[in-house]
Amino acid sequence: MAGPLILVREIRQLREGLYQVLQEQEGAAQAELVEHVLELAKARRQGDERAIRELDTLVKGLAGREAGVVLRAISILFDLINMAEDRHRVRVLRDRERRTGTAPRPESIGATLDQLNGEGYAAQQIQGFLNRLDIEPVFTAQPTEAKRRTVCTVLKIIQQCLARRDALDLLPREEREISDAIHRQLVALWQTDPHRPERPTVMEEVKRSLYAMGTLWEVVPRLYRDLGEGLARYFPGHGFAVPRFLHFGTWIGGARDGHPHVTVEVTAATLATLRQAALDAHLEECRRVYGLLSVSDKRVKVSEGLAAALTEWPQLASQLERISPHEVYRRFLRVVEWRLQQSMSSAPFAELAPGAYGRAAALEQDVALLQRSLEESGGGAVVGEVADWLCRVRATTGRSSPSCLRARVYARTISGWTKRASKRCCSGVSATTSRWTIYRTRRGKPRRCSGC
Repeated sequence: MAGPLILVREIRQLREGLYQVLQEQEGAAQAELVEHVLELAKARRQGDERAIRELDTLVKGLAGREAGVVLRAISILFDLINMAEDRHRVRVLRDRERRTGTAPRPESIGATLDQLNGEGYAAQQIQGFLNRLDIEPVFTAQPTEAKRRTVCTVLKIIQQCLARRDALDLLPREEREISDAIHRQLVALWQTDPHRPERPTVMEEVKRSLYAMGTLWEVVPRLYRDLGEGLARYFPGHGFAVPRFLHFGTWIGGARDGHPHVTVEVTAATLATLRQAALDAHLEECRRVYGLLSVSDKRVKVSEGLAAALTEWPQLASQLERISPHEVYRRFLRVVEWRLQQSMSSAPFAELAPGAYGRAAALEQDVALLQRSLEESGGGAVVGEVADWLCRVRATTGRSSPSCLRARVYARTISGWTKRASKRCCSGVSATTSRWTIYRTRRGKPRRCSGC
C-alpha cells in the first residue's frame, strides 16, 4: 500500500544524500548551517517564538557566501521534494487502481463513462459529446519556470534511479550501484548553475518546449485507449466514431503582441523546428513498427488497398527488392520511411522533394491504411502498436499541429480590424494603410484620413 511513510522515507534519503554532498563540496560547517536553518524554519511554522527570533537573527547575519549556500541547498532540496511527491502521487494512483479491481479508477475516463451510463445517457448523446470535444493544450515560455534543461535532465535521472530502487529483487550490488548513481547526480546538481547567466533566446525557448514531447508521445495513445475501452465497456454494441479531439499548440515563437524578438523570421524558424521534431519522431516510430511487422502474406492476408498503394511508387523498386516480396507490410513501411526522409530533406516553405508528404493528412492516411489492413487480417498485438502511432500522428499533425496559436489569433484579429477600417474610412486611406499601423493606432481604431 502506498502509505505516507514511503514518501517520508524517500524524502529523508534524498535529504541525507544532499547533506553528504554539502559536506564534500562545501564542508561540514556549511552542511550543519543548512540543516540548522531548516530545523528553525520547521519550528517557526509550528509557532515556536524562540525559533522565529533565532531564525530572523541568523538569516540577517549570514555572510554572502553562507547565504548563497543556504539558498542553493534549499532550492535543490525543494526540487528533490517536488520530485518525490510526484513519484508518490503516481504510486498512490497505481495503488488506488490496483485496489479497485475490475472497477474503473476513480476520476478516470472509465469512471466518468460509468457515471454517465448510470445516469441514463444514451450512446447517441455520448457520440454527440465526442463530436464537440476539442482539447488543445498550449505551451508557453513561463518566466516563473526558468529551470535549465540540464537541471531537468539530472532530476529525471535521479527519478529513474529511485524507480529502479523500488524493485523487490535487487541484489546488494545493484542497490550500491543505484545509491552511487544518485550521489553522482546530486554532485552534478550542486555543481551546475541553476540558471543560465544570459536570457534565453526565443529559439532556445522553442527547443526547451520540446522537452515534454517524449512524455506526450507515450501519454496520448494511452488516453485514446482508455476512452475506447471505456466506451466498449459501458456502451457495448455501439460503433463509436472517436474524432481527433486532442492536439497541441504553442505560443512560443509566435506571440508577436508583446515580444520584440519574435519576428516573422523567428516564427518561420519555430515552425521549421517543430516540423523537424515531428518528422524525426515519426521516422523513428516508422522504423520501430518496421521491426515488429515481419509477417508474411503467406500467413497473414494483406488488404487490396495496401497492396495497390505499393504500385504507386515504381521509383522505389530497387530499394524494395532487398525486402522479401512476401513481406508486404515491411515494403509498405519502407515507402513511408522514404517519404518521411524526403520530407525531411525538403527545406521548409520551399518546393517539396519528390515523394515527400505534402500534407499531414497524407501520412495519417498511410498509417490508417496500415492499421485497417492489419485489423482485417487479424494482425494481433501489432495492431495496437500501429493504432498508437496513428494517435500520435493525429495529435502532432493536422489542424492544430504544434504551431503559433497567438500568431493565428493575431492574424485573424488584424484581418478583422482591417475590414472595419476599410468600411469606416471615407477616403480609402485605410485600405492602403498597413495592418500593423492599424493595430498600433489606438488598438484597432483606424487612423482617420484628412478627408474624414
